[in-house]
Amino acid sequence: MRHCLLSIAYFVVSLCVVAAIVAAEPNYVETTSYDVDGNGNNVVATEYSDGMGRTIQTKLKLAPDTSSSPPVNRDRVSCVYYDSAGRPSIATKSFVDNIYGGRYLPGTLTDPNVKSQLEASNGYDTRAYSTTEYWNDPYSRVKRTLGPGDSLDYGWA
Repeated sequence: MRHCLLSIAYFVVSLCVVAAIVAAEPNYVETTSYDVDGNGNNVVATEYSDGMGRTIQTKLKLAPDTSSSPPVNRDRVSCVYYDSAGRPSIATKSFVDNIYGGRYLPGTLTDPNVKSQLEASNGYDTRAYSTTEYWNDPYSRVKRTLGPGDSLDYGWA
């Protein structure tokens, strides 16, 4: 009985630790450039990276949107998504993040928060990102690269 209770306790603690790791924000480096225009304005850039040190998101802090009450923090964001082999496969055009201002923007291109903001900031272009496809070989040779924009998706295979 005691062994069973210890096993259950160990299992519960393990689940809590895994949940805390999954919910954690990725590593980031925040850089502040002071008085960039001589008027006392600062530029704050944040670069988020995954556990392998690869850049997954870059945010540049914008002036808050004061048209709403309270003012909404905004960031200009660009994201990079990697394939299962760790190669960069999708790179978004920059877009304005009105939802997670000042914080990491979670999700992928299928996430409604990311997709809607990406399209709205880029003239409602449904393909506001570039893609890179690789040959299935150990050299990671590029098979094709498609630039951003609906007109550049030729459907090649």
